[in-house]
Amino acid sequence: MRKELGKKLRELRERAGLSAEEAAHSLGITRSSLGMYEQGRRMPSLDMLKRIADLYMTDVNTIAESVSDGTSIGKLEMELSRLSSRREKLLREVTENPTNLKLVKELEEITKKMIGLQADLARRSKPRRPTRLVPVISTLKSVVEQVKAGLLKFATEDILEYVPVRADLNIDYVLLVEGDSLIDVGIEPGDRLLVRKTDVTKHGDLVIAMVGDDGEATVKYFVKEGGKYFLRAANDKYEDREFNPEVDRIIGIVVRIEKNVPPPPQ
Repeated sequence: MRKELGKKLRELRERAGLSAEEAAHSLGITRSSLGMYEQGRRMPSLDMLKRIADLYMTDVNTIAESVSDGTSIGKLEMELSRLSSRREKLLREVTENPTNLKLVKELEEITKKMIGLQADLARRSKPRRPTRLVPVISTLKSVVEQVKAGLLKFATEDILEYVPVRADLNIDYVLLVEGDSLIDVGIEPGDRLLVRKTDVTKHGDLVIAMVGDDGEATVKYFVKEGGKYFLRAANDKYEDREFNPEVDRIIGIVVRIEKNVPPPPQ
């Protein structure tokens, strides 16, 4: 059982496109602990199995089913076909011998099994919207460092976790909101910005920009007024900054916003 589970966990991780180091970091465990799970040398707790399932965009039941008997959709369909044939035969026999309680009981049991198999097949065959995992980044500093270094990936220590997002949104990373520059449009500290890396933007976009010679990063609206472009906050205490393409650059746009759950009322 442990070896089968370990093999399945490694298969799920590789399918998600994560290295052992990335997965371990996101789960909050050491790489050696993850290795022991994948090698079948240690059984993860139920809580850990739930976290692993969430990371790999599946559920504990699906993992358990796949390692308990390896039942595939094809096998379920074959079993359903076998039961269907047996049920048709029983129907004929019960019609001829309606007082045979043994046949009636077997017919009822097979019918229940078929209903269960049909429900299982429907669940497994249900199409899922394609998703992929992206890193959650805690600070703009990490984004700037990546851009300046021309890196393709964030440093492991800059990644809080990995979360699934819709593949069609074309998201590269999730950024946690810091500060109060966007509070007038309801974007508050702790909210999550789903960001696409790009240097192309238009009037009205919420962008990630590097400004000035020092390349300080900021999240602002990109607006055009009077033939000029500005970076604008959503808080009156912050003034507009004129966008200067000589020293400023757009490094991403916000595609979607996920709100943080607010604290309970006092």
